[in-house]
Amino acid sequence: MMGSTFNVSGVTGSVTNVAGSAYNVKGNLTVVKDGDGTRVIRDGVVEIQGRLKGIQDDKKKEEIDKWMAAPDTSLNYTAARNKYQQGTGSWLIDDPDFKRWKDDPNFVLWLHGGLYGMLLTIPLSWMRKDHIVVGFNHPISEHRFIGYPSSSAIDNMKKSCKGNPSIGYAYFFFDGTSVQSKLATHESLVRSCIIQLSDRFDGIPPALVELYKDEEDGRSQPVLSSLEETLLRILQSFSSAYIVIDALDECDERPKVLKWIQSVASQMSGILHLMVTSRPEPDIKNRLRSLSNLLKIDAVDHRASADIRHYIDVWLSEVDEWTESQKELVRIALVNGAGGVFRWVALMIHQLLSNQCLSTSELEMRLNSLPKGLDEAYTKIIEQSPRRADVVRLLQWIIFGEQSFTAEQLAEVAAINFDAGDNTLPFYDRDRRYGSPDNVLRACSGLVIEVQVKEFLLSKVIQLRPTRSIRCNESISHQAIAKTCLAYLLQFNELDCVTNKNIESFPLASYAAKHCVPQVESICGEDLDATLEQMIQQLASPVVSCALINWYRLVGDHRYLREPTLKNRIELWDVTPALHAAIIFPLTRLGDHLIKNGKCGVALDVTSDLGSPATVRLLLEKGADINATGGRHGTALQAASYEGYLDIVQLLLEKGADINVTGGWYGTALQAASLQGRLDIVQLLLEKGADINVTGGRYGTALQAASYKGYLDIVQLLLEKGADINATGGRYGTALQAASLQGRLEIARLLLENGADVNLRVGKYDTALQAAAYCGEFMIVKLLLEKGAEVNARGGKGGSQ
Repeated sequence: MMGSTFNVSGVTGSVTNVAGSAYNVKGNLTVVKDGDGTRVIRDGVVEIQGRLKGIQDDKKKEEIDKWMAAPDTSLNYTAARNKYQQGTGSWLIDDPDFKRWKDDPNFVLWLHGGLYGMLLTIPLSWMRKDHIVVGFNHPISEHRFIGYPSSSAIDNMKKSCKGNPSIGYAYFFFDGTSVQSKLATHESLVRSCIIQLSDRFDGIPPALVELYKDEEDGRSQPVLSSLEETLLRILQSFSSAYIVIDALDECDERPKVLKWIQSVASQMSGILHLMVTSRPEPDIKNRLRSLSNLLKIDAVDHRASADIRHYIDVWLSEVDEWTESQKELVRIALVNGAGGVFRWVALMIHQLLSNQCLSTSELEMRLNSLPKGLDEAYTKIIEQSPRRADVVRLLQWIIFGEQSFTAEQLAEVAAINFDAGDNTLPFYDRDRRYGSPDNVLRACSGLVIEVQVKEFLLSKVIQLRPTRSIRCNESISHQAIAKTCLAYLLQFNELDCVTNKNIESFPLASYAAKHCVPQVESICGEDLDATLEQMIQQLASPVVSCALINWYRLVGDHRYLREPTLKNRIELWDVTPALHAAIIFPLTRLGDHLIKNGKCGVALDVTSDLGSPATVRLLLEKGADINATGGRHGTALQAASYEGYLDIVQLLLEKGADINVTGGWYGTALQAASLQGRLDIVQLLLEKGADINVTGGRYGTALQAASYKGYLDIVQLLLEKGADINATGGRYGTALQAASLQGRLEIARLLLENGADVNLRVGKYDTALQAAAYCGEFMIVKLLLEKGAEVNARGGKGGSQ
């Protein structure tokens, strides 16, 4: 049998460096013709490289890291190790159960502490003015600090893995305060582990590259299940791997994480060493004890008490004001009162230092009256503060805000006057602003910003003065923050009073503009009081004030507000800023007011994108153009189809939306729904008469979009409904080329079986064969050659020259 050979890398220039594959293809792939003329592939020399060999592309790695946006949990670890006191934490490393866990991947280790015994944070006195670091305030040398127990475990783990790339490791510190809001979700944990484990690879892990490709090269975000599957695939590449999860009790999504722990511990048995630290909350205890391979270590016993004694000794060694006998009195009182709780000890140290006793007798009286437990300590600190209202508001911001804050920003919070009278709305009062940002630290009186303070605030009614108290539940706290944001924005009531030149003079302006909406949305209905409604109405009244226009300039999401000056606010009002405000304040009684004072414009597309049927209906009633085009999504119908809002799609169709209008990135509503895998919406659009072969947008046709993303069920449906299988257009020319590029073997086979032209030349890669070869899709290359693909076709990206 005669045969001819060709070098596949000669066609594409890249097959020998297969993207997203663990294989290295050496030599030539041989194409021969058998008796009936059918092309077949003779096996080349294929070597399976080491499982940790990744894709060598620094630029792509940078793109993927940015796309993953994994939170940097190393900040918590580094802070703990920087403040680590030599000699503490060794009890954990020496514990027999820890050693057993470290040596045997068939066990899950749970390190648990008493109700408040696990966490230590960083002193507020060490806070830089440009960044808040949570903690308490005392003058002990900043190099003297006891870290999290888990930091000792992580440090030991990293040292053991050093020099052995076949062992992977990752760690994650949950943080229940909103200062670290990205460190409180299950998805953040998974993303962080993926990135950390990926850094152990020589290049980018193939599984991560595949995930990136599946999400349109980063133009969309993966669902949680895809992230979890990618993490499992990455873990399987290692001979052994360690994951340490700290402070699970601070996670906002504990049920999800606990379920995932049970799953991954089972699936990765023999590979994964999983360690969890938390307080012994009932739900955590109940789910973890169902694991047959669970090891438990109680941190609050004589071992943690030894660390507390060591901590006290270090502190006392740096205090010069007391005699040795006085120090012994303090040592005994703190050790006996601690109950294994570092936090209580730290607070008592702060209180003793901030109000020095002048005699042994006075010191004894102070020590005998120390509060019992953290609740009593927190209550005493707030009640004794001369600035109770400020302390509560600052704590509300730090705990329930949407980001971390600088001292300058928190100083602005104190400048909002809430006490001007019953008929006066809260307003910005420059005379109330703290003279120095450092005063923020003094006002907090040693309170730490951690989950324990949050729980304390949520459970109390705090007496601000004899005639006034305040509830500090989460909704009330969001209300206070929202009012502060609105008051801050309302000070900008003149045109062009906020510019790039003076924005630094208003440290809280950017946060107030960008986050007042989520703060309002977090308020429960009964806490949406008349004062808040009046403030929003005042913001949305451009005839009275320019605050709304300046707010939109600060938000920066409207094309007119990116201009350097705003000379005609009436013209801008015609562009419907109030209507946009109604959309992003999706609260019926507030939205009604804003819409009544605005025009409908082209906001319907935005509303459909946000998924608010009630607002869509209201906008239509006010005369919005249902077929207006513009923006990424083209039309309201396309936006709703892309996002998967079936109820809005039905509403728009009932109201007469043109089902075949073209525009935007995705051409038509049918193409947008097909791209996103919205089978129910695809079916509805086809039933309502959508033209299946309309071309336009990035993917040309609905069939090409579904083929590119790998939605086999939608491809089958479109073919059954008469889609033109060889229709051309879009970035990838044809459905077959799109499927080949992405390695969609089943779809490529289905398209070929239904008459797809294997040699149709169009699009970015010219032919389906070149698209598959360029991306290293070996099985697709083989299939296409079997179906008669022309080997020597020239043209397109990477084509044979």
